[in-house]
Amino acid sequence: MAIEYRLHIKSQSFEINVMRNYLTLKNILFKEEILDNTIIFNLYNIWGFVITIYKNNDSYFEYLISKEKIIFKEWDYSYVICFRLNKDFNYLKAKLNMLDIIIYILNNTSEDSILLYSSDFMILERENNKIIINDEMGFWDSEEALNKKKLLL
Repeated sequence: MAIEYRLHIKSQSFEINVMRNYLTLKNILFKEEILDNTIIFNLYNIWGFVITIYKNNDSYFEYLISKEKIIFKEWDYSYVICFRLNKDFNYLKAKLNMLDIIIYILNNTSEDSILLYSSDFMILERENNKIIINDEMGFWDSEEALNKKKLLL
């Protein structure tokens, strides 16, 4: 079973070139496939995941920000960037690679965004250009992840 993170961006049109530009900038070899309204980036360098991008209409979120607190949110539309991590790859390395891409995307977009783990746990949220980090779920527990967190704040 793969580990999945989803970055939801509240936008009716996500600029796919943001993803292409990052992959090109980092010399990451990739194959881009388009299936229906979904774009899949298969990464050939060892990054530990596959990226899928698709548009979502009527997005409804119900997610945890702590063990006791659930948030309900509804957006009329969003783009979803799904990171499906390979369970056989070094999890920390894949997570750090994913965070590099997410930081790049957030720095090159301005829309509200939510990063969810397994569609249930909020890792981070950007609302009105303010980043909120969830420290409750252990995602940021490694020194390397804490360094990435500093880049977001």
